[in-house]
Amino acid sequence: MRLPAAPEINYKRRTSAAFQLGELGPTAQSAVPMLLKALVQTDSAPAIFNVVGGNAPSVQLFPTWNSNLRVAAINALAKIDLENAAILTAFRKVAIVDPFERIHSRGRFAESQAALAMLGQAKNPPLAVIEEMLADIEQKDLKGYDGELASFVTTLYPAGRTLGMTYDVLFSETNTAQALTSPTASHREAAAFKLGDPDREGWNRFKKPTPLKLSSHSIALLTKCLNDPEEIVRLNAADTLSKLNYIDHSADLAATIQLLDSTNTLHQLRALELLRRNPHRSAPALPKLSQLTRDPNALIRLWSAKTAREIQSTPAAPPQ
Repeated sequence: MRLPAAPEINYKRRTSAAFQLGELGPTAQSAVPMLLKALVQTDSAPAIFNVVGGNAPSVQLFPTWNSNLRVAAINALAKIDLENAAILTAFRKVAIVDPFERIHSRGRFAESQAALAMLGQAKNPPLAVIEEMLADIEQKDLKGYDGELASFVTTLYPAGRTLGMTYDVLFSETNTAQALTSPTASHREAAAFKLGDPDREGWNRFKKPTPLKLSSHSIALLTKCLNDPEEIVRLNAADTLSKLNYIDHSADLAATIQLLDSTNTLHQLRALELLRRNPHRSAPALPKLSQLTRDPNALIRLWSAKTAREIQSTPAAPPQ
């Protein structure tokens, strides 16, 4: 069988070239455009797969890339000019991956961590970079968690019953809350986040979206998730609970403050954003924020300072 034509890809050579360019440092400025391209470029490679009911295997060209090359390009760009706005923007885009990639793709996770590490080493990254990162996380998580949650919900019904099921049934509060009890961490992670999504059940079909309101059962399960062994589950649970304006927030606030000690930069940034989003009740976090304003990571240092300023300038909420 003749495979579709595709140029031979020597990723080892490309990765070596990226490494050598990085060793040249600032003198390799002319290589920045090509290194930036390496961060997003995909190549074509042939793949063979069998088609059900077909007489012969199907051969097609599929996109492929190499995470080692992308990580090498990230490191090289950082050595050449870490304060370059275009480079910082590219790192911001690489740093944020959707939940499916984060959970199932080690390569994309490695790329994300490398980009985050370099952003944190920048002397003074623009606050807009952090704002855009947080917005990207929100948008990618809103869409990306659907697949993980659906994979749990399909186990609740007979085979094939979920095909064509509308969102208000598939992602009902009952089904989503039940996923919080799953032994699979990615299911709990998805459910803890999606319970805080006001459009989870298709409310965007209406002119006035229904305000987020959860049952006492769901709130109890989310509160239990604040002690989940998985940090991301605790973070997502705290995020959702923080959006409810009719409950006591002492538990989710305490969990959020603990998450400021995370070794995961994105988790720290999201925890900071929860505090900044609710400044009227976040004063207990000020001592920890004062410490973080001296953090060696520029992203954490800058966003902690911004969060602290907004908390200090906001009147405290009356006792509940």
